[in-house]
Amino acid sequence: MAKFTKNDIQLKVEASDCFDAIQKSADLLIASNAITENYVKEIFATYKKFGPYFVIAPGIALAHSRPSKSVRHKAISLITLKSPINFGNKENDPVFIVCVIASTNGNDHIALLKQLGQFLGIRNNIEFLKRAEGQKDVCKIVALLNKKWKE
Repeated sequence: MAKFTKNDIQLKVEASDCFDAIQKSADLLIASNAITENYVKEIFATYKKFGPYFVIAPGIALAHSRPSKSVRHKAISLITLKSPINFGNKENDPVFIVCVIASTNGNDHIALLKQLGQFLGIRNNIEFLKRAEGQKDVCKIVALLNKKWKE
């Protein structure tokens, strides 16, 4: 389980396109020294090769690449976008939540996806993210993300 902090989350971010949105979410992990800029390049290369496979549900992108040496430690960032952006996924565009998931091995990768999936699988959490703005809401999101989920 990754431990979220308020530095892992930004609300109402302005982004010009899907690459800018991914970069801005990744920048949070770069700032915390969890990943290098090379990991972002790996995400972009994977996106260019396979398309927007990580737009997993309406409005939600979980950007990631394979576990990598460009990842220093497992981490997740989450941003909400001020204006939703099309990623090229007809079924799930436009995207308003962009997460970057970084792991050093396959087991951590699956655990991070599960942790985030459990949070995003609750409709009330999605609705809250749509409305969230300001530090008070960031603190509430951190608390929800760090909640111990029942298996």
